[in-house]
Amino acid sequence: MRADSKTVVYINSHRLGQDEPELGAALMQGFVGLIKDMPIIPGYILLVNSAVFLSTRDPKSIEALSFLQNECGTEVLSCTTCLEHFKIMDQLKVGEASSAPVIMKAMFAAERLIRP
Repeated sequence: MRADSKTVVYINSHRLGQDEPELGAALMQGFVGLIKDMPIIPGYILLVNSAVFLSTRDPKSIEALSFLQNECGTEVLSCTTCLEHFKIMDQLKVGEASSAPVIMKAMFAAERLIRP
């Protein structure tokens, strides 16, 4: 299945929900892992704030994001400012570091913006 460039997934945390940190991390990992099984594959996955850990430190998410990038053509963009803030720019394992204007352009061009 090929990625739909008008569908964008915007993720701004490495956790889904706020109350239970471990549960939230597991839920986000599950969300990212299931994207490949959805009827529409996003053209972009945008990672900001602590979501950049999904492309740098989380092996299961890195594997899922790599599949989407390599097999479906999804562009995985991690916020450069966020990577620098967490001092993990050199740990980026999938996708590319991207500036705010590039991330915003993808958001504003989206017909569907999905935010878990």
